[in-house]
Amino acid sequence: MSTPDAVAIAHLWQRAVDAHLAGRSTEAIRLCEQLLARSPGHVPGLHLRGVIAIGGGDVERAITILRQAADLDPDNVAVHSDLALALLRAQRFREAVSACQRALERQAHAAELWFILGFAAGELNARELAQAAYRRAIELRSDHADAKANLARLLHEDGRTGEAIALYRSALVDQPRHSVALNNVAAMYLAQGQLEESISMLRQVLRGDPNDGGATGNLGLALADTPAFAEGVAHLRRAHQITGDIAYRLKADLAIPPLLASRDEILEFRAGFERRLDALLDMRFTLGDPLAAMAKTNFFLAYHGLDDRVLQEKTARLYAQACPSLDYVAPALGSGRTQSGNRVRVGFVSLHLRDHTIGKLFRGLIANIDASSFEVVVVTRRAPADSVQEYLDRKGVAVLSLPATLEASRALIAQQRLDVLVFTDIGMDPFTYLLAFARLAPVQLATWGHPVTTGIPTIDGYISHEHCEAGDTADQYSERLIKLPAPVSYTYYCRPGPSAVEKSRRDFALPEGRTLYLCPHPIFKLHPDFFAALRRVLLEDRNATLVFVGRVTPEWADVVRSRLAPAATASNLEFAGWLSPDDFVALMRVCDVLLDSFHFGGGNTTAEALATGIPIVTLPGAYMRGRFTYAWLRRIGVEEGIATSEEDFVGRALRFGRDGGLRAAVRHATKANGPLAYEDLGSVRAFELELIKSVEMRQL
Repeated sequence: MSTPDAVAIAHLWQRAVDAHLAGRSTEAIRLCEQLLARSPGHVPGLHLRGVIAIGGGDVERAITILRQAADLDPDNVAVHSDLALALLRAQRFREAVSACQRALERQAHAAELWFILGFAAGELNARELAQAAYRRAIELRSDHADAKANLARLLHEDGRTGEAIALYRSALVDQPRHSVALNNVAAMYLAQGQLEESISMLRQVLRGDPNDGGATGNLGLALADTPAFAEGVAHLRRAHQITGDIAYRLKADLAIPPLLASRDEILEFRAGFERRLDALLDMRFTLGDPLAAMAKTNFFLAYHGLDDRVLQEKTARLYAQACPSLDYVAPALGSGRTQSGNRVRVGFVSLHLRDHTIGKLFRGLIANIDASSFEVVVVTRRAPADSVQEYLDRKGVAVLSLPATLEASRALIAQQRLDVLVFTDIGMDPFTYLLAFARLAPVQLATWGHPVTTGIPTIDGYISHEHCEAGDTADQYSERLIKLPAPVSYTYYCRPGPSAVEKSRRDFALPEGRTLYLCPHPIFKLHPDFFAALRRVLLEDRNATLVFVGRVTPEWADVVRSRLAPAATASNLEFAGWLSPDDFVALMRVCDVLLDSFHFGGGNTTAEALATGIPIVTLPGAYMRGRFTYAWLRRIGVEEGIATSEEDFVGRALRFGRDGGLRAAVRHATKANGPLAYEDLGSVRAFELELIKSVEMRQL
């Protein structure tokens, strides 16, 4: 090339760069074309032309041009990175992976190529490759906030929450205003119930960009779980306005306040909820990603003390209508029990079969099912160093890891060719709720992990217990109601070990000399009727102190005080905060009376309480969710605390509180008879019988 030509090309190149940097894309394209007409192999010119094509949305032209540049200069990392980026924009993810891998053979230390490889692999659900690529990008560039945020998302989807939060926090050290990291870690805190942290981070995002629809929606979800429920719904509606995404309207219309002030308020809310459900059904919209659209289930409806069947059925109809992808049938269902021979293959699915209330309530039942008659498979999220899962492993139960997506989870469960699939707690979380719409086994059953009917047509039966039902209650269920017989316990609960912690009232900063009435349940379980009973206890026993347990923010503490007014004083309310399992048991030992909340009472809490002997007062309700403590007390034959009305509940509580001799007698009887509550193999045999009956009914 002659010197004049070289000078002219250099001049064109500089003018093209200047035009591009100034945002004059048309002029930059014209200058690039002139340059490439003179020098077709000019790699910088090809590169710039490709970059401009990407910016203009012409990704196919960009790919053609950038491939040419990459062939001419195989070691040019920037060219290969932009080629991979163009392939990503074109959603040609396999080609993007191949392009990155070829380039990395020459440029193994190119952090951006590793990052793009991770992104493309993630889009292909090649999760191990994606994670490895992101980790390599971070090794090469320790401040790569985007790689950290994307890797954190993958780890969170795999259930590795602690690692994910640490990576998001590291990304925020690199870029304090990294909106994706802020938004996602805030969403994780939200899922963990750490609302204050979540709200603080989301407000930070919105200070930077008030029109960030994702942050606005997440803030709405967080606030909806606080006393600022109305503000939360307003943010969800604003997110709908910003994004046009119908999912935000769905979240706003189906949001349920954690606590309502009166029966009238409950009835008014439920009437409005049903009207909104009907309006959504009439819209006949479609949701592309059911999990993303369904932030929460109807969990809080169950705490209203009313029949939820109609609302549950309408909700299920809405999701079935809006999410056609949920209508999945396992391919092998028509082929019969080809793998199990004479044994029934039964699966248990839940996100919570770990060191969680659900895991504690179901582990003994699952582990003691007769292996000569049944093959048992548990499908859950694996948790590191988890006592429940280690127990199942020791008992030889097959535990499979539940994948991160509905599609993969359906495929995994379908591959097991089960005869019966038991969902232990439909309604606790969106994932298993939506999974239950699929037909994955000939017989699909729900049970009392979340004790309310599902309303889902693919759930064939609901396993309950005679003492957990108030007579003929079949019409409360969309499923066929199955009741285990009264002579057995409603579950096989592993006997609690001896307490590792002995503490005094002083250790919990609780007053000496006062009668401590323990209210051990989360605030959202406390119905207006229960608050009325607590008020009467405080008014009629001037020596009473109510002790609440769990994470109670100052705002919720104020709500509790207001609900108990005018009876509440500085000396008769105590908030013990979050306690470890051992400390929780130790607290029960130093309290005088346990008040079981109605109309949704304790299950696991009661099972642990029986081992301490603390006198319990309960009012069995009209629905299963208010009758577990009743079932436990009937099982052990200690019935002094079973009330027949709200008036009687208050009376029994006061008698226990005022009469130390009665408390001592009940404590002694509870400790003596408490072992009857635990490790009842009769309960397992009764459960097995119902599984077999359900399979036989299906085969008729």
